[in-house]
Amino acid sequence: MNSPGGLGISVGAFCVVGGSAQVTFDYQAPATSYTVSGSYELSTAGGSYGALIYNGSSTPPLAQGGGAIDFTQGTGTTTSFLYLSLVNGTGTMSGDVHVIRAGKTIDVQFALIGAADHCLSQVTITPAS
Repeated sequence: MNSPGGLGISVGAFCVVGGSAQVTFDYQAPATSYTVSGSYELSTAGGSYGALIYNGSSTPPLAQGGGAIDFTQGTGTTTSFLYLSLVNGTGTMSGDVHVIRAGKTIDVQFALIGAADHCLSQVTITPAS
């Protein structure tokens, strides 16, 4: 986990072979909400799917091909995820999002790739302001 740009949010990427791959945003001091916005590309097969998990609940599966990511993580729950389920299939999910909190911004590029026998999760973080 990395806490870039003085946002007080740790950003990390995790992977479990045959389970899931995810990018995690975790509060260190959850008194102020944060916004995540940007875009993603998604390709899945079998039972795999992509989702966003924030404010304590999951979205419906994300659209194949790609789309927008835009949510605000409130102060009641400390962690949000960009999530790729790999339990019954294969998938790739990548994208570029901006995380904004208390007037500070970081740019996060991510890649999640996996199947029943392999898994990769990667993030690149750049402080923007």
